[in-house]
Amino acid sequence: MIDREDLESLSSAQLHDRAIGSAKAGGDIDWLWHVLGSMPAAEGTIGDLEDSGMDVAATVSAINGYLRADPDLADALRPQYVDYLLEQHWTGTSGTASSEATAGRGTRTNRPKS
Repeated sequence: MIDREDLESLSSAQLHDRAIGSAKAGGDIDWLWHVLGSMPAAEGTIGDLEDSGMDVAATVSAINGYLRADPDLADALRPQYVDYLLEQHWTGTSGTASSEATAGRGTRTNRPKS
């Protein structure tokens, strides 16, 4: 049986391969979303703040890919869109969130609502 000490002795690449492989094999979408949401914070930890926007762009691209493949998903996601926009104090006038909502707001790292 493998223990924490055994895992800590592995390289980061080996840990990645094992964890991602295990999550894929077990269909652990919650954990995969958690890791994806952790990417911007991880980049900040290593001082690579410029690439954080790339994670947002890649995530948006993935979401849009799902919606292109199945346009009915947009209707299923309506409650999440409404909740998010209300949470962000959406102004509806300029197509952006109000400055009050975005001021001081860090990267959202919590998992999507299911």
